[in-house]
Formats: sequence, structure tokens, C-alpha cells
Amino acid sequence: MQIHTVDLLILAAYFGIIVALGFWFSRKNTSTDNYFLGGRSMPGWLLGVSLISSIMSSMTFIAGPADSFKTAWFRTVQHLAVPLGGMLAAWVFVPFFRRGTISSAYEYLHKRFGASISAYAAVAFMVMQVMRASMIMYLLAIILQSMTGVRYEWCLIIGVAVSGVYTVKGGLKAVVYLDVVQTGLLLLGAFLLLGVIFSGIGGGIPAVFSEAWVANKLSFWDIDNRTGEFGPTSWAWSFSEKTVTTFFFVGILSFLIGCLDQINVQRWCAAKSAREARKSILVLGFGALPIWFAFKFIGTALFVYFSHNPDPVASAILAGDGAYKAEMIVPHFIVTYLPVGIAGLVIAGAMAAAMGSLSACISSSGMVWVGDIYKKYIKKTGDDRHYLLVGKLASGAVTMCILVSAMLVHTANTSTLADLHTSAVAVLGGSVPGLFFLGMFTRRGNKYGAWAGIAAAMCYTLYMLLGQVGALPAGWRLPIHIYYLAFFGNMIVLGAGYLVSRLTRRRTADLKNLTVWDQEKTPLV
Repeated sequence: MQIHTVDLLILAAYFGIIVALGFWFSRKNTSTDNYFLGGRSMPGWLLGVSLISSIMSSMTFIAGPADSFKTAWFRTVQHLAVPLGGMLAAWVFVPFFRRGTISSAYEYLHKRFGASISAYAAVAFMVMQVMRASMIMYLLAIILQSMTGVRYEWCLIIGVAVSGVYTVKGGLKAVVYLDVVQTGLLLLGAFLLLGVIFSGIGGGIPAVFSEAWVANKLSFWDIDNRTGEFGPTSWAWSFSEKTVTTFFFVGILSFLIGCLDQINVQRWCAAKSAREARKSILVLGFGALPIWFAFKFIGTALFVYFSHNPDPVASAILAGDGAYKAEMIVPHFIVTYLPVGIAGLVIAGAMAAAMGSLSACISSSGMVWVGDIYKKYIKKTGDDRHYLLVGKLASGAVTMCILVSAMLVHTANTSTLADLHTSAVAVLGGSVPGLFFLGMFTRRGNKYGAWAGIAAAMCYTLYMLLGQVGALPAGWRLPIHIYYLAFFGNMIVLGAGYLVSRLTRRRTADLKNLTVWDQEKTPLV
């Protein structure tokens, strides 16, 4: 596949503009408060859009349509739970971080459980962010290589370098404002795609809905992994298989679990008031849903489009030809069917999705390194200018780690290393949200219980992963579907942590504002 020179020029202009804006925002970064928290003066709607950008990625742009093209809308069930999860998070979690004393998720764990738990969670977060971002950029670079003909290494270096420059130079304010621009570009790409698709279908939008409905492409049907057949998904309550009801319930808890990391807490603390912090979560909860729906609908519309306009690649994907992955359908359509100029804008939208996630990883990881590691254990008495410099250097180092990790994914055995990334994230960081639940919702929780919960969750996760790869006899495997791995891991942290905490009978001396039961009645700041 190759794209036109005009489209490449559009991409170059896009990169140049966002780098220039990063340098423009860097003028006011004279303190760590400005650099990492935007001076704590940012409006909630802006931070909410930034949060939306941080959870979108090239997978939203590529894998979302691929899934609905090949199957239907089952994986949207989890997204339907996000607005409810957003309302719960806005009222339950924000008070812990809007008392004027905490600006990091792991600072809360330090106050609640002590230094060792805080350090573990902080390091686990940074490792997970590097792994997550490197996988996003690896997949994006592979896609860009197939569409542009540019070597993988250059696609990766350009994408990571541009994101790194504007994040390291501009700080959080640059990240947030550019997230708004990039979310707009992401939506523009979606609308342009849909416009071209509709124009190629006799009957337009009504035909898409009617034909997709008849083919069950607007349902919660999915492909059965055992039979390979496309059919209805159960609505029963079960953790041993994919079901609509269980998936919705786990979707609520997954959203709440996802809120308890530094990417979210950084933005809550950057808001100019607690009310604006809550608004940011509600904007995320209600604003992300239509974007996910738009990209799912692209896949459905492509299914109808290629039923009207037969294409060998589309037919091979639907037939299950192993040489053609479903994730190829959007890149194939962009390069083959989009007019010159529009293709460049749509590819820029895919880049925007990935770069929003990447910049969030870099900025939050740099802040965690300075506030939760460097200040506490390496240099406790430096001035703010020193910590600002260290923050920029740390953000740059995280950028380099992401680049190197993505290069390793490409040069090593891809599937093995990708599985290693996934497993490491599950083992190292899968238990961290459970620590917040133990701290926030129990008074008994202590550091001994927290460490016991981490150990128990690691053992459970390793056991489940061994079962997934066939290293355990069939009779030894737990009847839990892989979709629910993180949910049970965090519940194990909470359960085991509470039990051991009761047995050791030691708890934090002063629990004021550290549990939901001990919140002061004074207004939040």
C-alpha cells in the first residue's frame, strides 16, 4: 500500500503544528506545579476531553471498527457501563484528592499504607505505562508502514519523537490543550470515513441500518471461540463465559479500577475546583461513549459497503482467512478507497488517537518519578527549579524507554513478546487498584494486609495465565473467562488484604480523609 504525496504533506504539517504548540506552551512552565498540574487552574470540560483522549488509542481507530466488521457490538456492552461508572467515581473518588494535601495517586497510598506500598505501586504504574505505550506505538507504526510504505523504524521514531517533544517541552497544559485538538481530529477522521462509506452505498444511511440489522451486525452477537460460529451471546450471569449481563457489571468495576491511576488523578488535581474535577469525570463518562459508538459503527458500515462493493481483502477477512487480519480493514479502505487529501486527514486522526495516549503516559510517569520516587528517596531537599529539571529529564527518559521497548517488540518474536508485555502488566499492576479499594473502603486495612493482597493476587494471576497457555491440566484450571481476570485479581487483593489486616490488628493511626467513612464535612478545594 502507498499513499499520495499530498497526504504525506498533510501529516508533516500536522506534526509541525503540534510540536510548535508544545514549544509555545513551554513559556509558562516555571514551576513543577505549572509543569505537572497546569497551575491547578484548568476547567473540567477541558480535562474531561483530555481524559477521553488518554483512553482512546490507535486501537480505537483500528481495532474497534475491525471488531464490529468481523463480529458485532458485544464488546460495546462494557462501554455502556461507563456513564454509570463515571457518576460513581465523581462522587466517591474525588474527595480523596481534593483536600489540598494530595496530588498523586500514590501519595494517597503512602499516607494510608506507608512508603513500601506507595513505592511498589508507583514503580508498577511507570512500568505498565511504558509497556502500554510501546504496544500502542508498535501497532500504530506497523499500520503506518503498511499505508505509507515508510520503514517501520521511521514511523515509530517520528510518532514517539513528536509526542515526546511537545509533552516534555509543554508539560500538562500542552498535553491537555493538544488532546482537545487531537480528539477533534479523531472525530473528523471518523466523520470523513463515514461520509465516504455512505456515498458508496445505494440507499445511504438507511440502507446501512436496515442491512446491518438483518445480518445481526447491530446486535450483541459474537464469534464462539469453540465453534468459530457467529451467534447470539448469553444474557445469563456467568464468570466462566462471555455474557452480556456479567460483561456490563464488570464494565462498571473496570472503569472504576481504571480511574485509580495517575493519569486520572493528575487531571483531577489540575482542575481549578472540586466541582470542575467532578465535571471532568462526567465529561469522560458520557463523552467517550459516542466516540466508541462512532468507530464501532464504521466497522458495521464497512460490512455493508463491501457487500455492495465486493473486495478480495474484505471477503478474505470475513471468511476467516488467516493471512488477512480484521485489523487490516480500515487501513485497506483508507489507502484504497479514500480520495487524496482525505486519506491524509484520516491517517492524522489515527495518529492523534495514539499520540493522546502516549502523551498522557509520558506526563503522568514523569510526575510519579519526581513526586513519589525522586523527592522521597533520592533528593529530599532540592529546590523547585531542580525538581522541574528532573521532571523534564524523567519525561524524556520515559519517552526513550517507550521507543526502545517498541523497537524490541518489533525485532523479537512478536507474539511471544506481546504476550510477555500483557502478562507482565497483569502480574505487576493488576493488583494496584485493589489497594485503593482496601484503603478507601475499609478501616482495618494496613500495610501487612496490602502486601498479602498483592502476593495473593500475583499468585492468582500467574495461575490463571498458566492455565491460559495450557501449562496446567484441564481439571486444574479455574472456570473463569480471561475477560474477568482483572476483576477477580482486585477482589482478591481486597479480600485477602482485609483478612490479614484483621489478623495483624494494626491500622493507620489517623484515618481522617483516608477512608469513605472518615471524610471531613468541610468543603473540598
